[in-house]
Amino acid sequence: QEKRSSSTKFWGWFWKIKEKEKKLEENERKFRVLLENASDAIIVLDGGVFVSCNKEAINIYGCKNKSEFVGFTPIDFSPIVQPDGKKSLESATKHINKALKGAPQRFYWKHAHKDGTLFDAEVSLNAIEIEGKKHIQAIVRDITERIKMEETKNEFISLVSHQLRTPLSVVSWYTEALLNGSAGELNKKQIEDMNTIYNAYKR
Repeated sequence: QEKRSSSTKFWGWFWKIKEKEKKLEENERKFRVLLENASDAIIVLDGGVFVSCNKEAINIYGCKNKSEFVGFTPIDFSPIVQPDGKKSLESATKHINKALKGAPQRFYWKHAHKDGTLFDAEVSLNAIEIEGKKHIQAIVRDITERIKMEETKNEFISLVSHQLRTPLSVVSWYTEALLNGSAGELNKKQIEDMNTIYNAYKR
């Protein structure tokens, strides 16, 4: 009776463990599907070297397959110097070290495709643990189009502002002249109105 009871317990534990393993495998499968179909590049680094990535990483960096990407470093896909004048190697090392110490990083980065053409990217770094060892998970988003749109918008605003300032500068000059009494003395109401116009231009 005791042997039968022990055997029943054993098989009960066995099937519970098997069920947990099955759930873990299913969750892992779902995670891999999500990872591979993510719209951003997701990369895992070990010691500053790419050790794993999803399909989008291959697409973003213009590689034909993972063998052209895995085993390389972020510096292999970056110009020597970033737009802020700092060397890519120094900046990348600093961001990676901070992330490894537990401080998530998010920053702008100028990256390069496999063929050397540059593109604008937004990079996020987080420390993760794999088999008891710290790695870096990088999420890279190509923001080249967003940057171009911002530049176009800024150019448009600058142009419009310049066009508007030309006639307004004349209004400002006349307003200032009137306030100085060049056209004779102004009454209280006229002075208030002129001050309103003048201050509105100066904003």
